[in-house]
Amino acid sequence: MVAAIASVDGRGRIAERSVVRALGWQAGQRLQFRPLQQAVLVRLDSQGLFTVTGQGYVRLPAPVRHWCLFSAGERVLVAARPEHGVLIVHTLVAVEALLAEHHIALGVVSDER
Repeated sequence: MVAAIASVDGRGRIAERSVVRALGWQAGQRLQFRPLQQAVLVRLDSQGLFTVTGQGYVRLPAPVRHWCLFSAGERVLVAARPEHGVLIVHTLVAVEALLAEHHIALGVVSDER
């Protein structure tokens, strides 16, 4: 897995290319977006309506941003799974929740607030 923290600009561009390069995706390749709870799954799809930008970025379409509540300037965790050919964009709220659960499981912190 290759991952990075990046910001989403006002037009949905994720300001991170290393994860896209790790997947071997090229400018102009068509993409499919699947909104999930606090995340978006992105994969290549010859029938996709959107493409990797000419500069090698992934741009989240407006309907996807609205569905997942991504706003301009928001920081996200972008994770590439090259062995599966997918890119997953997570909100930091989701990442914080996962880490909190993990820290509790490790016994580092308690579940009490």
